[in-house]
Amino acid sequence: MELKYNWGQLTIDNNCAILWANWTWKSSLSRNILQLNNWTRNIQFISAQRDLTFLQWSLKWSQDDSLEKNIFSFNNRKNWKLWFANLWFFYEKDFYNNTIQDDFNENLEKLFREDINLHSDASRNHVDWKEFKRPITKADKVFGIWNNIFLDRKIKIVKWKIRVIYKDYEYDIENLSDWERSALYLITKCLYAPDNGIIIVDEWESHLNPALLYELWDSIEKERNDCRFIYISHDINFITSRCNCQKLWIKNFVYPEQWEIESIQNDEFPEDLILQIIWTKKEKILFVESEKGGDEVLYQKIYTDFKIIPIWSCLDVINFTKSLNKISQNYNKKYFWLIDRDFRNKENLESLEKNKVFYLPVAEFENLFFRKEVVEFIFNHLWNQNFENKFLDMEKEIFNLKMDEQFKKDFFKNFVIQKFNEDLERFKANDNFSYTCNNINDEWDNWINKNDLNSFLEILNAKWALKWKVINKLDLWNWKKYYEQVINIFNTDNSEDFRKIFLSFMPSII
Repeated sequence: MELKYNWGQLTIDNNCAILWANWTWKSSLSRNILQLNNWTRNIQFISAQRDLTFLQWSLKWSQDDSLEKNIFSFNNRKNWKLWFANLWFFYEKDFYNNTIQDDFNENLEKLFREDINLHSDASRNHVDWKEFKRPITKADKVFGIWNNIFLDRKIKIVKWKIRVIYKDYEYDIENLSDWERSALYLITKCLYAPDNGIIIVDEWESHLNPALLYELWDSIEKERNDCRFIYISHDINFITSRCNCQKLWIKNFVYPEQWEIESIQNDEFPEDLILQIIWTKKEKILFVESEKGGDEVLYQKIYTDFKIIPIWSCLDVINFTKSLNKISQNYNKKYFWLIDRDFRNKENLESLEKNKVFYLPVAEFENLFFRKEVVEFIFNHLWNQNFENKFLDMEKEIFNLKMDEQFKKDFFKNFVIQKFNEDLERFKANDNFSYTCNNINDEWDNWINKNDLNSFLEILNAKWALKWKVINKLDLWNWKKYYEQVINIFNTDNSEDFRKIFLSFMPSII
């Protein structure tokens, strides 16, 4: 199946999702696809701008054929005039941009009439032919999907009206919440799509929570498996939730209506990672060794020109480095990486930097918060207390770790792991693997003799001690509180000065 759009055409074998960003005019793209392909009259269009208000019986005097031929109904927000249209209004961009889809009443009226008519015919057949076969109507299918999503309430036709049954209560569907009526609208629109048609969804939904949302579209796709769905969305999680769905991205856009759309073909990376890369407007991507929702918050404050993307481990970061530098489809981005220093030697660090892999000036992320210049800035900003005495207490507690048995064990363990990983990186399939870790005691003696705090933080792999022991010397409640105070400074007038403090010792990424 091929669909035209300005600058090209889409070849769709399955459902497809087009990832867009705010600067790529995605609503204009959906209109453009409809405009160039609706001559077949097999497209159902669901606009991002839709009116979810309705009133039962408001169209009871309309003829059936009149309801059927009004494929799209739009309300002009400038003069509040209701327009019924097939295609012609899509050629008037100004008109389109000032309208909202307003066909909820038509869809519900069609749903209701079809159900009543089919049951009436079945009843007459029962009289004439002495048999009764209950019809399965479109209303049964619509309400069935809705009822399976919202398990605590049911929609059904009762006494010539569409009603909601909730426990022992019964009320009209006009009293549904926004997210309940939005789900009802989407189900109804999709089930009224033409047979073997195309359903263009310009933004899937803005009210439903993700768990219900994915279940909703799974159910709709299953019911309308004769149709092809085109989702145009910026929601990465929603796009990745679609199974058997072709993923596309808007590579380039030229005003007013020219798009360059390309398939996401690379299988070397997690799909959600690629979608994050494509979605960001920033040209430079900085991968950081972090769990999501953690270290990258600080990094984004420091490296404001970059889009920060957390990666699970150091090895993942380095592997992505090699792969992304090799692929031809780079998604119009430049890639950089930031990892913990750990126990890497100078040779290893210089080799990584040639591949745009930069490293922290400390062994672990948490150590950044205990450098003297950072602690001093925080104290001056928050408390105006006697910083020097507090800092000396903190420094003494950190150096006391040299005599801590647990710290020494952690040192040897982390040192051995790092050396093993370095040897493993150099290993090739045709070689015999070898591992060496010589002079480890000499390394220990060398590090514990460091009396400069910043130098010691380069090898201090003891976040447990910093978070639970050292933090007390600063008279702070806990590590979480300290971290929040640091991040909050970036929301004050001192933000830029604080950022410069970090940039003075953080790697210059270019």
